Parts: sequence; C-alpha cells; structure tokens
Amino acid sequence: MRKRFLSMLLALCLTLTLVPLAFAVSDSGSNDSLESAQPVSLGDSISGEISPKGDVDFYSFQLTQSGKVTLDMKAYMEYYSLLLYNSSGERIWYDDHNQWTESVGFRNDTYHLFLESGTYYLQVKGSYWNDGDSNYPGTYEIKTAFDPANATEAEPNNSIDQANPVTLGEPIRGVIAQNGDYDWFQFAQTASNVLSIDVTAYMEYYSLLIYNASGSLIWYDDHNQWTESSGYRTDAYQVDLEPGTYYLQVKGSYWKDGELTP
Repeated sequence: MRKRFLSMLLALCLTLTLVPLAFAVSDSGSNDSLESAQPVSLGDSISGEISPKGDVDFYSFQLTQSGKVTLDMKAYMEYYSLLLYNSSGERIWYDDHNQWTESVGFRNDTYHLFLESGTYYLQVKGSYWNDGDSNYPGTYEIKTAFDPANATEAEPNNSIDQANPVTLGEPIRGVIAQNGDYDWFQFAQTASNVLSIDVTAYMEYYSLLIYNASGSLIWYDDHNQWTESSGYRTDAYQVDLEPGTYYLQVKGSYWKDGELTP
C-alpha cells in the first residue's frame, strides 16, 4: 500500500516505532459482525479460520494517535478479502481478489494503512470480491504493527474552516489518512515576500494548493509522484505572496482537483 506521511519545512524527519507487548490472539468464533468484533491490540498476531462457508471475522482496534498500521497477512484459502471500517461503520478501505498460489496453498501480503486516531474494525472474508459472499473457507494469520506519525497537525482539519493555524518557519508533520482525508493550514504573510515550502512526502502522489482569505485558489502544484525505490519525494517551492491571510491544502492526489489516491 502507499505511504502517506508528509513533512514540510523540515530538513530531517524522525519516525519512532512503538513496540508493544505482542500476544497471540485466536479467532473467538463468535465475531461474525461489527457489533461482536473481537478486540485486539496492534502488535498482536491473529490466527483465525473462515469456516463454514459464509463465515466472516471482525476485529476491533483503537488508535490513540495517527500513524501507520501494518498488516502482514498469510491466507490459506483460495481467495480472501480484507475490509476496514471506521467507528461509524463506514467502509474506508478494502483489498480483494487475492488468490492463493495453488501449488503451495497459501498467499502472503503486506498492507500499510495510514489512519487518524479512533476506533476501527477489520473484516476478514473468504471472498473473491469485497462485497461478495464468503465462500472460500480456510485459515489465516495476521501479524499487526503500528508506527506513530508524530504529527503536529490537529484533527479535524479537513476543510478551510477547520484549518490549523501555523507560524511560518515552524515544521509541519501530518498524515493523509485512508478515508479521503485532506489537511488544511492557515498562515499569515506580514509583508510582500517569497514563501518557501520544503516538502518531504512519503506518498505515491501529492498536491499542494494555496488559497487567499476569500477562499480563491491562487497557486498549486500537482502530479508529484514519489520515487518508488525510495518511497518518498522531496520538493522545494518559492511562492510570491502579498501581505494577508492564506490557506495551504495538502492532498494525496494525482491532480489538484482529484480525490485521494487509493
């Protein structure tokens, strides 16, 4: 999956990894709905079984801060799907059409999900499509992990009205999450000058947009693709601005007016 950490005005980014106590968790067998989801802690290793046909498994976990959730999946079933829901029961991510290697009878995949703090529900299905019936029984193992983003942004800041005030010269570190997230920041330009923005983006694509106090778009840069081998991209921008209040929008999109890249 695509990394979505973003830092701006920062020469060096340090990411600390939380290493909680890890436990082996077995599928309870009675976790076949969102309401009966089995609680797990990130760092746990989950062992479960989809059986009989039609069975699904739900697991719940909580994040106290934003960051990267890693799921290492090993599935001993012909097809499987993973789906993620937020606390409102809204699906915010999925991956499907995952077929095993028939000669060995299993499949390995690793997923990186970028999430804000909150409660989430992971669904495991033995299905070809994410919305299909769970008709492919078998066992699975999921190793979980969490890396905090150490973000300086404060959610919610998904609209111009919720923009985080920032001071020019201070670093910004944020997360563009899986659920169509955008980040907005407000700053004041006290004199006619050149605004410098140094960006290190750990996401496949990103766009930057600047709006004036009236909400009109006055500058943007898009179609910024990472270097796949390194998993990030760095850019430096110089933008001429008059005195006034401005809003910076950060998007994980290919085009400035596009949606979040899935």
